[in-house]
Amino acid sequence: MRVMLIMWADPRPYISTIFTAKRLSDEGFLVELFYRNSDLSRQINEEIDCGINTKVHMTNSKNYGWRDKIYYLYFIIKLIISCQNIKPDVVIGYAKLGLIASFILKKIYPNIRLIYHNFDFDKSDYQANNKSSFSNFLSKLELKMARNADITIFPSEKRGVVFKELANLLQDPITLKNCYPLNFTIQKNGELKELLRSKNLNFDKLVVRTGMIGPYHAIEETIRSIVDWKGNFGFILAGFCNDSEYLNKLHQIVKELKLRDRVLILPAVSNALFYDCLFSADLGIVFYEQYKSGLSHQNMAGTSQKLNGFFVAGTPCLVSNHGDFINFVEKYKTCKVVDASNPNSIAQSVNSLLPFTSEYETYKDNIDKAFKSEFNFEKQFASTLEWIKK
Repeated sequence: MRVMLIMWADPRPYISTIFTAKRLSDEGFLVELFYRNSDLSRQINEEIDCGINTKVHMTNSKNYGWRDKIYYLYFIIKLIISCQNIKPDVVIGYAKLGLIASFILKKIYPNIRLIYHNFDFDKSDYQANNKSSFSNFLSKLELKMARNADITIFPSEKRGVVFKELANLLQDPITLKNCYPLNFTIQKNGELKELLRSKNLNFDKLVVRTGMIGPYHAIEETIRSIVDWKGNFGFILAGFCNDSEYLNKLHQIVKELKLRDRVLILPAVSNALFYDCLFSADLGIVFYEQYKSGLSHQNMAGTSQKLNGFFVAGTPCLVSNHGDFINFVEKYKTCKVVDASNPNSIAQSVNSLLPFTSEYETYKDNIDKAFKSEFNFEKQFASTLEWIKK
C-alpha cells in the first residue's frame, strides 16, 4: 500500500507528521512525503529518521506574496505528476494548504482515500470580518474540502468538535494528540554542555522552555521570576523565533534584570541541539496564555508538543492554571499548576521542586505511567492506522 503525505511547510516542527511517516514505513507501507523547504541550508532527511520506506520530496521556496503563490501552484503540478507515477491508496493533507493540494489529487484520481489532518485553528479564522477576501476564500474552501475528506484528524477532541460544527462534517474527527513513540530515544551530543561552557555558565539545575518563541506563552513572566529563584538554576529558552522585535524585548528584560548569567536564549536551534536541551532539562516550562480567540491555547493539555516532549524525557513541568490543564493535572498528577501571569507564583513553584523533592519524584513516576499508558504515539495513532489498513 502506498501513502502520500503532503504539507506546504517544514515537517520538522510537526512531530505527528514525522512519526506518521516513520510508523507507516515500519508497518511496510511505501510512504512519499512532499513538503515545502523554506530553509535551503537544511534537509529533513539529513536530520530526521522518517523510516526506511519513506521517500522525501522537497519544493524549495523562501518567497512570499505572489511569488509564493506561484511556487505553490508549481508544488501542486509536481504532486499531480508524482501521483500519476506513485498511484497512492491514501493521501494525507496537513493543514489548509496541504488539504487543498490533496483534494485536487482526489478530484483527478477519485480512487484515492483522503485524510485531512488539521494542526491548529481558531473560530476567528472563518469570520469574514477578520480576514482578507483571499484568506476568507481559502477558509471557506477548507471547510468544503474537509467535508469531502474520508476522515479528519485533530490534535484535540474539543477542537475537532468545534471544527465539525463549522464544516458540517458527517462523522466525528479522529483525535491524534502530538505524542512521541514509546521507543523514542535520543543520544545527547553534549552540544548544550559545550555551549554553556563556552559562555562560562555553570548551573546546578536547568529549567527549559522549548518551541516557538513568541507572545501568549508567559515567557516574559518566566524570565522576571528568575530573580526570586533560590538556587543556582539556569533558564534555557530553546526553539525558533520569527519576531525580531519580540526577541529584542526579551533580551532587554534580561539586561534590565541583570540576568545574563542566568538566561540563555537560543532562537534558532538545530534538531540535535533542540533535543539536547530537552533531555538536559531538570524542569520544563509549558505555559499557554488564554486570549480572546485562542481556541488552541484553551485546549493544549495532553496534546501540547512542549508537554509531550518533557513527557518522553521524563521531566516534570510547570503548566498554566486554566481549566484545561487543571482538569488534566487532577486526572494524571504529572505537573504542577502555576499562575503563569505572576512571576512570584512561577518562582515559588520552581523553588518548591528544585532541588528534587518528594513532590518532584511523584511527578516523575506519574509521567512515566501516563506516557506508557496514554500519551504515546502508538496509542494515539492506533485508530488512524486501523482505518488506513482497511
